[in-house]
Amino acid sequence: MKRRKAWVVAGALAAVVVPSVTATGPAAAAPRATEPVAQVLPPLPGDTNAYASLMNDAGQVVGSSSDGNGHYRPVRWEPDLTPTRLGLLEGGTLADPKVIVADGSIAGQAAAADKQWHPVVWGTAGTVRRLPEPAGYATGVAEDLNDDGVSVGTVSDSWVSRAVRWNRQGQPELLPVEPNMRYSKALFVDKQGNAYGWMSSTAAPGDVVRWDRSGNITRLKSPDDPYYTYAELRDVNDRGTAVGANGTGENWVAAMALPGGTFTSLPGARHKSTVTDVNATDVALGGVNGSAVRWEGGEMVRLQPVTGTVDVQASALNDAGTVVGSSSVNAVTWDATGRPTKLPVTPDVRSARGLAINRPGHVLGYIDTWAASRIPVVWR
Repeated sequence: MKRRKAWVVAGALAAVVVPSVTATGPAAAAPRATEPVAQVLPPLPGDTNAYASLMNDAGQVVGSSSDGNGHYRPVRWEPDLTPTRLGLLEGGTLADPKVIVADGSIAGQAAAADKQWHPVVWGTAGTVRRLPEPAGYATGVAEDLNDDGVSVGTVSDSWVSRAVRWNRQGQPELLPVEPNMRYSKALFVDKQGNAYGWMSSTAAPGDVVRWDRSGNITRLKSPDDPYYTYAELRDVNDRGTAVGANGTGENWVAAMALPGGTFTSLPGARHKSTVTDVNATDVALGGVNGSAVRWEGGEMVRLQPVTGTVDVQASALNDAGTVVGSSSVNAVTWDATGRPTKLPVTPDVRSARGLAINRPGHVLGYIDTWAASRIPVVWR
């Protein structure tokens, strides 16, 4: 299950040669047995524009609807493309959904009458519920939510920010930090309720850590490799596998930490490589040597551009291991061998891009026509 907003794997991550990369060179688009159709996500009645970035395995999509005058309303589209307006906190007009899970519940942040952002969850009916900040903290955000209703995020006062975990009843727990660490942030939560984020002595991101259900801290940077002085966290799956990078100074190397473990560099990863996404079976998506790549079973495979193009932008992968993104102006999926398949569009479309893909293979993205830009669509 993928919950997060789509990461973008750009084509300029490093400039080194990686001989182990396979399936190089442009490739013709692979044929499809059944062509998916791009279906436009409509705005709310009376609005003019819509935007979308999140999708769950049921095909529910989350984004916003706009009247074209700067007023945005959070929306969840059902699988039949019907938009449902998400609730707002009393006195507030803004909301920022971060994640949607299997049953359609959503977590994020919303503004209230006090003009401050607060952590919230939206239930299956779209009603909003504020998650309380612990005593002494005035603002916050829920960054992630698991299928059991446990959420994690960050709360702040005037001076510091702290990582927090809310249980399924919404009760908050400040996650501990080591001595001399004043700042922390929780970004992910796995199926077991373990939280993942960072702690630091300053407001800048610091040591990447895992908090288990009892609050015990494990640093994800490998303690056996003194060359790397810090780690970067980019994604965590429900098994508890974390991905990101080991780093030092200007150098970082794509890495994975298996459940309960610490970061180990991935095969073929080199200077300024990283991982941005990991699926339920530990297939990872990232970038090496200026190319988007996927790792599976110890093998690294480069995602090929469509014939006639050179650039590849990979956004996400699903639990089946299919990657989605773009090759030049084409929305594309890639199979396990790195071979691309163009997603079909109508003749009036000048460019398209895939942003997210769910377990059944439905793709969320957008199209640009000669008349309008960034029209949200689902290919299915």
